[in-house]
Amino acid sequence: MEDLHLLLNHVQQCTQFTIDTESERSDGQLALIQIQTIPSQLPSLLILIELQHLPSDNPPAYVKIKIFFTLVFRSGNQLYSWGDMGKELEPIQDYHLVNWPATALLIDIQPYFSDWYEWALAHCESCRPNHNHHCDGINYDNVTTQNYSSSKNVCHEPSPYRSREKWSLQKALIYAAHMFIDKSSTVNNWAAGLTSNNSTLSFGRRKKMINYAIYDCFSTTYFIRPVLEYWTFNKLKNANIVELFTSFKSLPLPTINSSNTKTNKKIKKNIDPQQLFNINDDDLQPISDDDEIYLHQLIEPVTNEPPGNEKTPKDKQELTGQLLVNDAELISDEDDELIIDHNPTLPPVAVVDKAPPTKTRRKTHQQRSKGSRHRRNQKRNNTHRTRRYQYYLTRSMYYKFTMPSIKKILKQHHINYVHIKEADGILIIGVKNALIQQQYQNRIPEDIFDRKHYQIYQHHHQHHYQNHHQHNHQHHHE
Repeated sequence: MEDLHLLLNHVQQCTQFTIDTESERSDGQLALIQIQTIPSQLPSLLILIELQHLPSDNPPAYVKIKIFFTLVFRSGNQLYSWGDMGKELEPIQDYHLVNWPATALLIDIQPYFSDWYEWALAHCESCRPNHNHHCDGINYDNVTTQNYSSSKNVCHEPSPYRSREKWSLQKALIYAAHMFIDKSSTVNNWAAGLTSNNSTLSFGRRKKMINYAIYDCFSTTYFIRPVLEYWTFNKLKNANIVELFTSFKSLPLPTINSSNTKTNKKIKKNIDPQQLFNINDDDLQPISDDDEIYLHQLIEPVTNEPPGNEKTPKDKQELTGQLLVNDAELISDEDDELIIDHNPTLPPVAVVDKAPPTKTRRKTHQQRSKGSRHRRNQKRNNTHRTRRYQYYLTRSMYYKFTMPSIKKILKQHHINYVHIKEADGILIIGVKNALIQQQYQNRIPEDIFDRKHYQIYQHHHQHHYQNHHQHNHQHHHE
C-alpha cells in the first residue's frame, strides 16, 4: 500500500505519459497496459497493469488503482503512443477503471514519423556539414522526399516504406537510431501472469516478456521529441536521458505532408523494394559481433545521479561504444575507374610514330580520401545493419553459456546463422531468409540454452575432457 501511495504522488505531478498495450494471444483480449511517466525531473516510472490479475479481493488496493487511472487520464494530460490508443484502449471500460472516452489528449506519433525521417535525411549535418539548420524556422509544409533525393545520405538508409505508409516501431529504431528491439514477444500469453507465483509461464519467458513490455514503451518515449520537434539525426544521437525522458513544452503538432501523395502514387507502384537497399538476400554475409547497439545500452537506469564508472563484464564489452568503421576496408576491383591522362603539353605534330596516350588504371581506393572511404564504409555497414534483423529467432539463455559454446551447439544442430547476439538473457539468432527461419523454428528446442541443458553440456564437456586426458596420459606412458 505504501508503494501505491508513493506512485500516486508521483503520477499526480506528471502531465505527460507514454502508453502501450498488449493483447492475449488466445482470444485477442486486452491483457496488459504499459504506462510510463514523463516527469519534470527524473526518475521516470514505468507501470505494468495486468488487467486479468487486478486485486479485486483487496478493495483498498483496487480503489488506489482506480485513482491511478483517473490521474493518468485526467483532462489536460497528454498520452503519447505508437499506434491508435483510442481503439486499443476501448475494452478498458469493461473494467470500470476510468470513464471512457478519456478526457486526456491521446497523441499517436506513428503517422508523423515518415515525414520526420525524410526531413532528417535531407538535413543530416554529418553528410551536409555546410547546411544551415534553424531549429526555430522549420517549414513543416515543405518536407518532401524531393529535398532528399538531390543529395544522398550516407549515414542512414532511405525509407523502406511507400509514401504515407506507417513505420513499425522496430524498423524506426533500426533505421533512425541503429538500435534493435526484439518484437518476438508481441504475440504472447499476456493474460497468464507476469509476476504471479501461480503463473503457468517459466521464469525465463516471463522475464523476456517483461523486458519487451518495458522496452516497447521506452522506444516510443525515445521518439516523441525528435519526431514532433524535428530533431536532426545528430541531435538525436547526442541527446541525453534527461532530454528524452523528462517533460517538455508541448508544441503544435506538425502538419502531415500530403502534397506529393497523388503524384507519387503511380511512381511508387513500379519501385522494387530491393532496389532501395541495393542488396539481395544472397549478398548477406556474416557480420562481426562488435558493431551493434541495443536499446538497453542507451536507456540507462533512470536516476538523477551523474553516471559513474561502471564495470562492464567482459562478455558485454562488445555491445558498448560507438559504431566503428574500418577505414582500411578493401574495395573490390569492380569499382575501379579508368583515368585518361590528358597532357596539355603535346609533342610536335611531325612526330607521327609517337604512341598515343595510354589509359592507366588506378584503384578507386587509391583515389578516395580518408573521409570518402569512411563515408562509403559507414554506408555499407548501415546497409547490412538495417537488414540483419529481418529474419531471426530468439531463445532464452542461461547466463553461464559462453558464445563459443553456443556456436558449437548450433553447429552440432547444423544451424547456419548469419549472426548471434545476447541481450538481457535472450539469445538472438539471425538467419538468411524466411524459409530458413521457419525451418529452424522447429529444429531448435525452446529450452536448448536453459540451465538444465547448460549442466548437461558441462557434464558432457568435462567427461569428454577427462577421457581425452586419460587417453593421452596412457599413450604417453606406453
